Order: sequence, then C-alpha cells, then structure tokens
Amino acid sequence: MQKTALERGQKDGRVRTDKTAKSMADLMLNGWQGALLRMKVEQSVEPLQEVCRELLDDYFTA
Repeated sequence: MQKTALERGQKDGRVRTDKTAKSMADLMLNGWQGALLRMKVEQSVEPLQEVCRELLDDYFTA
C-alpha cells in the first residue's frame, strides 16, 4: 500500500525519484517498527517523532 502511494507521488512530482518506491516503503516500515520498539523501551514518543521528521521529510519534495 505504501509502495503504491509513493509511486503515485513520484508520478505527481511530490516524492523523490532517485530511490525506488519499494525501497522507500521498506525503509519506512522498518523505521516505523524500530521506532515503536524504541518508544516502548524508552517510554518516550521521541523515536516516532524522529522517524516522521527525519525519514518522511526526506521523501517529499518542497
């Protein structure tokens, strides 16, 4: 599902095209799952905020 949405964004020019939609979707899922685990261990929402800020902001063009 994320792969399809990223592909649409690439076609519309809103998502970077120097990486494949599949690789970005995989990284997004892996980062989110890792952040969820860290959130539980650290008892903080900061890992989730960091994933959103650092990973997702990097995907989309200004």
